[in-house]
Amino acid sequence: MNLLNIENLTVTFSSVEASIKAVDDVSFGIGNSEVVGLVGESGCGKTVTALSILRLLPCPPAEIKAKGIFWKGRNLLKASIEEMHSIRGNEISIIFQEPLSSFNPVQKVGKQIQEILEVHNKKIENGEAYEKVIQMLSHVGIQNPEWAFESYPHELSGGMRQRAMIAMALMNGPELLIADEPTTALDVTIQAQILDLLEKLQKERHLSILMITHNLGIVARIANRVVVMYAGKVVEDSQVKPLFKEPLHPYTQGLLKSIPNPEKKQRLYAIPGMIPDPANLPSGCTFHPRCPYVMDICKREFPPLNKVDDSRAVACWLY
Repeated sequence: MNLLNIENLTVTFSSVEASIKAVDDVSFGIGNSEVVGLVGESGCGKTVTALSILRLLPCPPAEIKAKGIFWKGRNLLKASIEEMHSIRGNEISIIFQEPLSSFNPVQKVGKQIQEILEVHNKKIENGEAYEKVIQMLSHVGIQNPEWAFESYPHELSGGMRQRAMIAMALMNGPELLIADEPTTALDVTIQAQILDLLEKLQKERHLSILMITHNLGIVARIANRVVVMYAGKVVEDSQVKPLFKEPLHPYTQGLLKSIPNPEKKQRLYAIPGMIPDPANLPSGCTFHPRCPYVMDICKREFPPLNKVDDSRAVACWLY
């Protein structure tokens, strides 16, 4: 049984001018100790999906509709505010994309992490909480945790801030970690270190991870399964090895062909066209204006997400 099941999630943002479906009928699950990569171009709905899990979207303008977002069998969409406060940070944690803007700039880093611990454990003594934060900062690879505790966010490097953010997310021992592009703002060397750290923590703590990224290299390294999104919809759901060996959806094929290969001295492939305006989506399959295999039916109807075998499903009329 999955820890998390998202069933038929649709998220609409409404304004005076238009209503935009940022996420449209998305369904997938995350198993115990499973790492799922959620991939796609910017604007395809990855972060909105993640924020919906923890009900962190402002409603309005966002409107969430779903059969359910089930956490260990409990529908989070029907949970009370108090229940969600208990779940956030305690059972499900999130690492945001840019830690500098996620930390309070006028509070010391250690105090912000300690607050997470104290919110979920009212009886903990100040001295004990301090020691636990120092231990966690050390555990995530910060060489001088006492100094980091007393520092303000701007005084830490990008890599150290990301490590501190990971420490905050893991402070209460969650079972699911949502990592929203945790390496995007970092240089290549620091990216590798952060991925090493996440792999180490996942194995030590038997964490389930939802890794949101547009970098398929990260997915190949850390994930067990991949969910590919395009224009708010899931177009492919597959185990990692079959997807990289034989991608099914033309969009997935295009993403993989776009990865630079130093052994092939040729012009880098780019998927033709642009991701569509969510306020003016094309009819039928939303990928058909960019697809090399487009057929008449593609322009009329969006294909269902059909199982190809036990390990993968694809939304494409070719199958």
